[in-house]
Amino acid sequence: MNQRALKSGFAVKLRAALAVGIVCAIACGGCRSDEQNASSTATRFVTALEHKDANEIKSLLTQEGQAKWTGDIAKDSEKSDKKDDVITIKQIIVKDQIATALASIQSGSEKANDIDIDMKRENGEWKVNAMSFPGNGMSVKYDFEHPEAFLGDVMRSVGQALGEGFKQIGKGLQSMAEGFANGLKDGTSAGKASK
Repeated sequence: MNQRALKSGFAVKLRAALAVGIVCAIACGGCRSDEQNASSTATRFVTALEHKDANEIKSLLTQEGQAKWTGDIAKDSEKSDKKDDVITIKQIIVKDQIATALASIQSGSEKANDIDIDMKRENGEWKVNAMSFPGNGMSVKYDFEHPEAFLGDVMRSVGQALGEGFKQIGKGLQSMAEGFANGLKDGTSAGKASK
């Protein structure tokens, strides 16, 4: 083969490789990572909750969650008409077909409210299957696929919070009793010394 034919063959292969690369780059230009897709779903979900958009909430649920959806969450939640609400996705954790978004909602100067969104991948899309509200020593989870478990979860969380509160009261009473006993002991010793 002559050198011109080699150069020509190389040029054809190079052009073909570049064309494939360009096509792939264009085709994947809209491709997003699992984290980005999960973040987008979580943001849409929290926004829908904030605006009581029952249709949007339902569209973001898993198939099983949609089948059990009653719309109560949207009806019962407080609607936020504030323009300054800021939804922040603090962290996305993806493991295989499961994702969790750790988010917060900040309304003006009020304290931010944390919300965790649990998602599953269904038909290539992230869908919400549960949400929980951590904080203040009590975490309550609402599982859209098992809404019947919500009341039990609330009662468990309340019990845990009360138990922790009583434990702290017990520690305070113990400390007070020890202080009282030490005061009596010191007072008795002082009385003997003055005689």
